[in-house]
Amino acid sequence: SYKLREVNIYGAVMNPGKYIINEGSGIKDLILLAGGYTKNAYPLGGVLENKKTKEINQLASTKLYETFLDNLANLSTKGSDEGFESIVSIMTQLKDKPTSGRVSANFDLDLINSGEVKDIVLQNGDEVTIPEYLDHVYIFGEVSSEGTIRFSENKDISYYIDKSGGYSNFADKKG
Repeated sequence: SYKLREVNIYGAVMNPGKYIINEGSGIKDLILLAGGYTKNAYPLGGVLENKKTKEINQLASTKLYETFLDNLANLSTKGSDEGFESIVSIMTQLKDKPTSGRVSANFDLDLINSGEVKDIVLQNGDEVTIPEYLDHVYIFGEVSSEGTIRFSENKDISYYIDKSGGYSNFADKKG
């Protein structure tokens, strides 16, 4: 049976919006339907969000949370209350963490056309976002001050971490 799919594309394309595509159509087809990239598009930063992936990630997150609760219950029955406050804090962060449906994809049309990378087939409800090229770097995570830093050519990651106030106490510096 022949199925149509409804997908959305946002950001730096000529005609962002909702599109109806054929079953088997991919990122390349959607970008072409949307008129191609604008002159300021930054395809390397493209994002594909998929509903099914988000559901699977939510289930995994819930399972992890439940396992954590079971382990905590086992610890509390053994009379151990060491670090209880930090465990509660970790549990709250785990429970409140937003779930992503992000799928790894390539948005470089030249690479897709050449066959160097495989196009991703889109599913019903998928959302693609193509950002604009900006001259700053986003710094998020376990740093003193999250935000943006102006891009400087030939600077490495430690430059940007230093500019954001350095690592926080909870940073996984190797990760």
